[in-house]
Formats: sequence, C-alpha cells, structure tokens
Amino acid sequence: MRLRILVLLLIAFAAVSCGKKKKGAFFLLPSLETPALNNTVETPVEEVAPTPDNFQHPVVVDPATDTGDNTADNGTGTGDNTADNGTGSGDNTADNGTGTGENTADNGTGSGDNTADNGTGSGDNTADNGTGTGDNTADNGTGTGDNTADNGTGSGDSSGL
Repeated sequence: MRLRILVLLLIAFAAVSCGKKKKGAFFLLPSLETPALNNTVETPVEEVAPTPDNFQHPVVVDPATDTGDNTADNGTGTGDNTADNGTGSGDNTADNGTGTGENTADNGTGSGDNTADNGTGSGDNTADNGTGTGDNTADNGTGTGDNTADNGTGSGDSSGL
C-alpha cells in the first residue's frame, strides 16, 4: 500500500514540476512540438543546354551500292529527270539510245515533233526513238530512264535502292 502511494506521489510531483513545459500529464509522451531535424542535402541539378530551333539530325547515308535519289548515280546510269540511263538518257531532256526522243528532239535521222516519224523511231511522247524509247515511260538505251525506271544496274527513282 505504501508502495502505491509512493508511486502516485512520484507521478503527481513529476506532473506538477514538468507540466508547464510539457502541458500536464502528457510529459511522458514524446512532444509533438519538437522541430524536425533539417539534415537534408541539396543535390545540384545539372543544367542541359536547350536544343536550338534550327537543329538538324545527321543524315543517315544508305550504305548500299546504289543511291536512288533524284541526283544519284544508280548502277551504270543515272535514272532521274536529268540522268544518263544506261547507254542513252531517257528523260525529257535525255539522249535515248541512238536518237533523242523529246518533243523538240532530233530522233535518229529526222525531227522529233509530237506527230513526227524521226529516223528509225517515232519521236513523240509514245515514240520509239533510235535504239530505245524516249518518252516519259520509255526504255532508254540499256536502262529505263523515267522517274520509276530501272536505270542501268541500279534503280533511279525518288525512293531509290
């Protein structure tokens, strides 16, 4: 009995003496007012240079043997609008086989108008000019010289080999 009274007096004394600091009987509980430890370390952020507005990615080169763009050399001849296709040139300004097969061209021996028979072949848009056919869909010399043609060894259109 004496022990209980002694313990109660001890608790009461502690509550009175510490009550002003810890707000009464809650002195045994951890304080909610303890400030948090500020031991965080700021990590520096690495700045990355912004990408310029006019940035251009490097051009990937087709490692194949032939290049099939408008300015490419495809196999033996070049098969674009200004290209040399196989033996002759088969475009609008081209030399097709033996003769020239454009609208104003000299095709073989004669003149190459739209309705003309020029030398060996006919020199209009659907004509056979000299050895090859010299219109937009023609077979020019060894290769085919239009935009979708097979030019010499390689392909000569915009989508290329």
